[in-house]
Formats: sequence, C-alpha cells, structure tokens
Amino acid sequence: MLFEGQVKTWNAERGFGFIEPAGGGQEIFLHVSAVPTHFRPPKIGQRFTFEVILNRDGKKRASNIGVNVVPKTGRVAKPEEPAPWTFASALAIPVFIAIYIAVAALY
Repeated sequence: MLFEGQVKTWNAERGFGFIEPAGGGQEIFLHVSAVPTHFRPPKIGQRFTFEVILNRDGKKRASNIGVNVVPKTGRVAKPEEPAPWTFASALAIPVFIAIYIAVAALY
C-alpha cells in the first residue's frame, strides 16, 4: 500500500530520519539507502510517497520512496470556455427542428 508523508526529522551524520504520514499516526523510519540518489539527502518538510515494510526486528520502515509532486501555488486554473458558435453549429439547430417537424407531420 502506498502512503504519503513528509520528512519530519533527519540526521545527516547517521543517514536516517523519520517520515510523518499525511494521515497522522506513527512516524516511519527512513534510511538514506531508501531515498533515490537524486533526492539525497532529503530535506525536512520534503514530501514523499512510500511503502511500509517491516525490518528484521519487526519495526516499520519506509521503502520504495517516490516523490510526491506538489502543485505549484500561485497558478490559478483557467476556467474552460464554451466552444464558439460557428455558422455550421448555428445552422444545425434550425435544420434539426425542421427535420423533426417534417417527420412528425408524416406520422
């Protein structure tokens, strides 16, 4: 199962820290070897996705670390605009009504 969380503590000298799950709960151990090389060392507050596995001692640790992409702030989504009316689309409605009336008159 994939979880999301952020690095809460990091000890650069010893190469480990803890991830705080986004939904709350117990902090998960994070070893530097589980972090992709281009994100080493992780920074406090950095968001990751991860799986939880049990180590030999039965303690939880983070594995299969991925980057949780956070959308950039300040960019407002532009609302979609309706398609512009063209001559063909404006003509389609009266033609449909005329065909409907003609078919209804025949039956």
